[in-house]
Amino acid sequence: MLKRLIVPVIAGLFFFSSCDGFIDGKSVDALKDYEKKYYVLKKDIEVEGKKLKKGEEVKIVVTAGKEWIKVHAYPARANELKADHILVLYIFDDDFEKKKFNVNFFNEQLNAVAAVRGEATVFDKKKK
Repeated sequence: MLKRLIVPVIAGLFFFSSCDGFIDGKSVDALKDYEKKYYVLKKDIEVEGKKLKKGEEVKIVVTAGKEWIKVHAYPARANELKADHILVLYIFDDDFEKKKFNVNFFNEQLNAVAAVRGEATVFDKKKK
């Protein structure tokens, strides 16, 4: 019985010890909601020879670490697993006031790169 509990307890301790004061679990969950929307890029993005063009419809993937948040984008028409994900936003805890996550600041930064298109893609709307 004790052996079965050791692995989950260690995993739980690792998870909670890896979380610090920058961003809480509730905010991480809220960031995942951004991934459900479609966006239109406001400017051309080129990283390591990979390009996304201004006006292109994209989906995003948000990841949060102890001291940073990264937003990667990929073409909305592409398969999420096969598409090249391009870093479009990288924010450190130092960028936030008092090193605490603030959703309004995050929204400002994301809005400088991409605007929300809506819940349904333009392609789906044309089919209706």
